[in-house]
Amino acid sequence: LPRGAKLSVDHLEVMTGGGATNVAVAAKLMGLNTGCVCKVGMDGPGRRVVEELRGYGVGTDLVLYSQELRTGYSVLITDYSGERTVLVHRGATCELSMDELCLDMLAQTQWLYVGSLRGPAAQVFFDLPAFAAERGIKLAINPGDTQLSLGMEGLAPVLAHTEIIFVNKEEAYQLTGVQPE
Repeated sequence: LPRGAKLSVDHLEVMTGGGATNVAVAAKLMGLNTGCVCKVGMDGPGRRVVEELRGYGVGTDLVLYSQELRTGYSVLITDYSGERTVLVHRGATCELSMDELCLDMLAQTQWLYVGSLRGPAAQVFFDLPAFAAERGIKLAINPGDTQLSLGMEGLAPVLAHTEIIFVNKEEAYQLTGVQPE
């Protein structure tokens, strides 16, 4: 993009999304009872996320709210060939912690999906799977860069209890160190 330019665009969409919300909605659309654990700001985008989850019938009792941080936001810029550049502001999700989660409600689930987490919230990626393992809750994960950088050895405590792992081809290569032949 040219620096300092103002460019016209042919199409603009504003949607809610993110790992936790996308999986919760997709599972609900497949007929499963779902709830979403995420953290949003006390702002318009946060209200929009919760309203959309409710519109799909996803439980929102476990949604947390930050008084200080805004809701995470991404801007996707797609070029003429379909290649995307993503500008990401993680927002309130970065301050998610185990001590603010309603663990009694989480203990009642059969499955738990844990998406990528960064910053102070990165520890939750390890704590929630341990919580799930102690209670016989099945686990699905989608590790992000922070988790993938730890490799198989670093993720071993989580992988030991994981039923399903969501990674793309490049992430699988990064995690395993095995390149295609």
